[in-house]
Amino acid sequence: MKIVQGWHIPKWDTHFQNYIFDGEYQKDNRNFTLEYVKDFNTVAIDVGANIGFWSRDLCKKFNHVYAFEPVKENIEYYKKNINDSNYTLYNLALGKEELKNQPVYVNDNSCGASSLDSTKATRGSDIVTDVITLDSLNLNFVGYMKIDVQGTEKEVVLGAIETLKNNDICLVVELPRNPGRKNFIEEEKYYTEVTEILEDIGYNKKAQYKKEAVYIS
Repeated sequence: MKIVQGWHIPKWDTHFQNYIFDGEYQKDNRNFTLEYVKDFNTVAIDVGANIGFWSRDLCKKFNHVYAFEPVKENIEYYKKNINDSNYTLYNLALGKEELKNQPVYVNDNSCGASSLDSTKATRGSDIVTDVITLDSLNLNFVGYMKIDVQGTEKEVVLGAIETLKNNDICLVVELPRNPGRKNFIEEEKYYTEVTEILEDIGYNKKAQYKKEAVYIS
């Protein structure tokens, strides 16, 4: 383990140390999306919570945070990084259906780049995770939800349809849209698919800041 500007990070991770500024990771991205929250007297959901980079701030702004992270090592660091107690942390992945013992693919230099999609990571690992749908938890009073799961964002949305319909959520989904990226056409197709699913239930794209797309109902 190493500590970088107050964050406990796996010693082998060489990625995040280059992107933590003034003790924060993606502060500008997060603050931009929080401008669209209608009510902070609610709960937030952090899907792909990693080691708590977004959750730590969300715990201070919302009544409670429900966080989902499939990698046990990240769970250990998450608990070290967050001093507040108003969170519920699940060592699970979210998807469109319940699944058992799903393989988790990883990246050799970033603890935040694990994925259930083998094409979105560097290699396989001995890590497995169970998958549930968000809807199975029947969460209420949800005001904010962030999804960053390295390529399976659509599956998370499909498993959260009733939660989205029954709550007035500021939804933040990592959906890169950079024409300069070599897989831009593929990313644009994926973005369109996710957007159409959300439009069908009354959520519309409101804004985008870097990789984060913001949808509100």
